[in-house]
Amino acid sequence: EFTGIYPPIVGITAAIGFNHSKKTNEFHGVAASDFTLGQLNTLLSSSMDSILEPLDDGTGTAYIVEQNGNVVALSSDAPILRVYHIGGKDVMSYKDLILKFASILHKRVRFFDVVWLPIPVEWLCRIYACWLHLFISIPVNITSLLLSSLRTDVFCRENDIADILPFDTLDFQTAVEWAQVKESKSQVFSHWSNVPPERMSDLLPLCEFESADFEIDEHSLEIPVSAEKIFPIICRVGGDNGWAHANLLWEIRGLFDRVIGGVGLNRGRRDPEKLRIGDSVDFWRVENLVPDRELLLRAEMISPGLSWLQFELQSNASSSVAQPEEVSTRLILRAHFIPKPFWGHLYWFSLSKFHTYIFKGMLESFRKEAIGDKVSQSEPVPGGADG
Repeated sequence: EFTGIYPPIVGITAAIGFNHSKKTNEFHGVAASDFTLGQLNTLLSSSMDSILEPLDDGTGTAYIVEQNGNVVALSSDAPILRVYHIGGKDVMSYKDLILKFASILHKRVRFFDVVWLPIPVEWLCRIYACWLHLFISIPVNITSLLLSSLRTDVFCRENDIADILPFDTLDFQTAVEWAQVKESKSQVFSHWSNVPPERMSDLLPLCEFESADFEIDEHSLEIPVSAEKIFPIICRVGGDNGWAHANLLWEIRGLFDRVIGGVGLNRGRRDPEKLRIGDSVDFWRVENLVPDRELLLRAEMISPGLSWLQFELQSNASSSVAQPEEVSTRLILRAHFIPKPFWGHLYWFSLSKFHTYIFKGMLESFRKEAIGDKVSQSEPVPGGADG
């Protein structure tokens, strides 16, 4: 292990890598690039008829970072400071790769030749990316770049890395099946959706804005359980779990956002139960998370202003030794909105009734679920000591 010093910087170029989304059966990737051993990621770039070598990311990193996070030592006389190519066992065209991927998922794929259209390739890529945006969760700009890169051959021209890190790479089918298993067990620790949309990348946090600029819609409800019981319920919102109340209205707003070029609800969430700062939750992103106290979501939907949704929990226990029946929590839901001139105010006013209906319903849903958990835990077990 390296202690006190950094390992040598060694660039590694991956021919192709992938990540499978179980929600939409998408094949994700980005353009091939160089990166260091300590930041090894698998990348994607190819052509429908260009050759490439798929590489599973778990295989490469296993020989670079130990389970405890320490960097594996490299001998002092190796490696040479240079860029190394790293690839998998299979070399195939991108078209064959898609067909193979579809067969693993038992899906049908059809290809249509559009070379005869008198439209520049760049325009075709952009048009098709906009069309795909209605059905998949990858942003238009990333899809367009991926399609534009399909004219380039991406494969390893040497295998010198095997002299430094001797390991066996996986074949394509095994790597895809492995990725599916990781998805099913929520073992995917990073995802392309963790990167916010370009227009949102430099947005200041909520606490940096002046309060006078805000429109605020606040609702609260007293719930006779502890904050520790309520907070996990709140953290399950979004994705396949839904939004606790008026899910049809959420879906309509998400569809509208997709149509006008936003991220919509297709991104889902990284984990169905747990959240961390920076996670995407449909068209929201976790800006702040304080266990049992606050969950702050920042909107990444397209709207005439900036939006946040805040869940705050205030414990009303009179003392630290209060009896369970004396413990209660006030759950406060606040919608913060900084409107753009005219259109922002009109947008906020037109949706105010919907917001009230949705937010009050969410609070009531959280209360029912929290009380239901409390009742189920307090019920005696049949056949127990208490009869």
